Amino acid sequence: MEKLQITGYILLGVCLGLSAYTDLRKRLISVWICLIFGGCGLALAVIEACMLHSWGPAGDALLGLVPAAILYGASRITRGAIGTGDAILFAVSGLYLGLIRNLALIWTSCFFALAAGGVLIALKKIKRKSSLPLAPFALAAWAALGAGGFII
Repeated sequence: MEKLQITGYILLGVCLGLSAYTDLRKRLISVWICLIFGGCGLALAVIEACMLHSWGPAGDALLGLVPAAILYGASRITRGAIGTGDAILFAVSGLYLGLIRNLALIWTSCFFALAAGGVLIALKKIKRKSSLPLAPFALAAWAALGAGGFII
């Protein structure tokens, strides 16, 4: 069972790494990357549920989609001020992490982005209305939460 969790952690890291790269280079999140890794996350949740003879892990994976659905709604309401790709990326992370750990990932990602934005504004590298790609901060948050033992 722990092997499945570690596999999921690694797969999520690869997804976040690829997404961070494309978000930095092209300012977009690849839907194909999210679909592939999202399918893997769902498959891992179902396999874990079958091994435990309980649908708890699959239910937790589906609950992990709730914050992403809220982000997607916010993206639609704000006409893209919050990226739709970011919502899709956090849907994928929700499949791997479940509700509580996905909320921690989102919160930590936003905190890192806020801190970096504040520093860049103070250094006059960006303006207050500038946008920052969120996927690199999600990757950093995944690494920080994993190092702290919260995700695994």
